[in-house]
Amino acid sequence: MEKRLILAIAISALILILFNYFFSPPPEQEKIVEPVVEAEGEKSAQIPSIPPSPLSPLSPEVVESKLELSEEDRFIKTDLLYIELSPKGTVKSWQPVRYKEVGDELVDIVPVRLEDNLPLGVRLGDRELVPAEFHIQDQKVREFVYRLDEFPGVELSKRLSFRPDSYVVDLELEVVNNSPEEVKITGLNLEGGRLYIPELEKEGQQWGGLNQAYYSQGKMAKVDYGGGGFLEGILTTVGLLEPREIIDQTKDIKVPLTWITQGSRYFLTVIMPQTPISGATFKLSREGWFSMRTNLPSIAIPSHGKESFKFQIYGGPREHDALISLAEGTGELLDLWSIALLMLKILNFFYQISGNYGIAIILLTIAVKIVLYPLNQKSFKSMKAMQELQPQLTRLKEKHKNDKEALNRDMMALYKTQKVNPLGGCLPLLLQMPVFIALYSTLSKAMELRGAEFILWIEDLSAKDPYYVLPILMGGSMLIQQRMTPAGDPTQARMMMFMPIIFTFMFLSFPSGLVLYWLVQNILTIGQQYLINRSVGKK
Repeated sequence: MEKRLILAIAISALILILFNYFFSPPPEQEKIVEPVVEAEGEKSAQIPSIPPSPLSPLSPEVVESKLELSEEDRFIKTDLLYIELSPKGTVKSWQPVRYKEVGDELVDIVPVRLEDNLPLGVRLGDRELVPAEFHIQDQKVREFVYRLDEFPGVELSKRLSFRPDSYVVDLELEVVNNSPEEVKITGLNLEGGRLYIPELEKEGQQWGGLNQAYYSQGKMAKVDYGGGGFLEGILTTVGLLEPREIIDQTKDIKVPLTWITQGSRYFLTVIMPQTPISGATFKLSREGWFSMRTNLPSIAIPSHGKESFKFQIYGGPREHDALISLAEGTGELLDLWSIALLMLKILNFFYQISGNYGIAIILLTIAVKIVLYPLNQKSFKSMKAMQELQPQLTRLKEKHKNDKEALNRDMMALYKTQKVNPLGGCLPLLLQMPVFIALYSTLSKAMELRGAEFILWIEDLSAKDPYYVLPILMGGSMLIQQRMTPAGDPTQARMMMFMPIIFTFMFLSFPSGLVLYWLVQNILTIGQQYLINRSVGKK
């Protein structure tokens, strides 16, 4: 019985934490490198060039622009986005208009109170380019023109085109060589900005998923900086390990890239070049800021020739319908495995019927319970049968105190005679575990639950219950369920009574949508156990 107890406790814990470590695909590892300056080959007198420079998102050379943009020129509003441009041609504010922050303000993907390293800035080597001209081609297109001091006669234009009903902005960099000589330019890059985590997300469950990633040769890879693992965190907390020294870390990716991204729990930015770029640089600062930039390939432009790079920039929700059709592989940015995606689709289906995600969660729970009913039924009946065999098992233990071989032989004979599988109560639980983990993943990450109201005090199913009503009810339902569950060993029964207390404290900070699922699941289990106990009692 002790083995069954350990297994039951392990399954309960695994349902809550294991999916991040067991079911997620292992991230592709890269070596942490310091920013480097790539050496150029022999320079030609006819082809001047400038080498690339390190990424320095924390202390860039700040250069002010002399351009003055009117409010009409700075602010662009579409059906889905509200964007503010700076005189330097960067993005000061990027707000998806359908999503609000704490205090009823719109979510802003761009970090507030930061004027450096804003998204869509252009750099050449270690110099931030500052536009000399600004043009409005039409209501949807803004153009910034830069002079390249290193290359007389060379002009760079950045055109931003805004779509009326999309989170995507089109960007084109065009370099025109009006000089009499061929020019080679190296070190041109486009800033992706820093990653900002909105307050509404900080109040909910901490996001530990896909912060930065890139897609290369048909495969997505997570940018992993190492350290901070689950076991390391526990050992550090209890004092068995010294805390790691927090330092700036840089990952320089030097492979052809289809897209790069960085995001928080619910929102992300994806930079998608129309032709693969030569690499990208990602950084995690000691203060906890993520940043990224694309590294464009070197270009050789003949006299009176031109070269252009085209991008699509997505800045919006980490939502299935929005991401699945963006580009190859962007559907993986949901960070959900196949069963979890199925659960999300079912959840959205029930929402279309009910119009309330709280009710949709209840219907989803009922549907899962119906599907797993045969397994649960078998498990409960097996545990009930084992409970009825306890007196005979006790007598066998007394009879064979000093002969374990004889005890095991007689116990197996008893199981065979009574047609009882001693593992019957555990195996169905193992089969259910992937479903529970998938639901946990879905309800913890689903964008659809962000800000979704349920009833009365539950105003956001993605955030914790502010009054802890649902966790307390969930703990009470677990206690009732434990009392109704057959347990032949009194020691096992007493130890299992601690599980509701443990789970209640664990669920206090969990999203209320997840707690609601667990509460409804417990209530349905209590009803099922009651019916089984009655049917067995009549027999």
